[in-house]
Amino acid sequence: MMDIKQLIIVMIFLNLILIVIETNHELNDITGNIIHYNYIKISGFTTKLLKYRLVLKSNR
Repeated sequence: MMDIKQLIIVMIFLNLILIVIETNHELNDITGNIIHYNYIKISGFTTKLLKYRLVLKSNR
């Protein structure tokens, strides 16, 4: 399992990647959409993971 700090760093890194993708108009829309869709899936997973970890901590 990743540490919360590591998870936050990963999220910031993903946000930076997304900003670069959105500002880079040389990429066509299709690849942009695919990457954006994958990013949403990843961020959704990490928020679930964080919620799950918080639930585990509160149950102790």
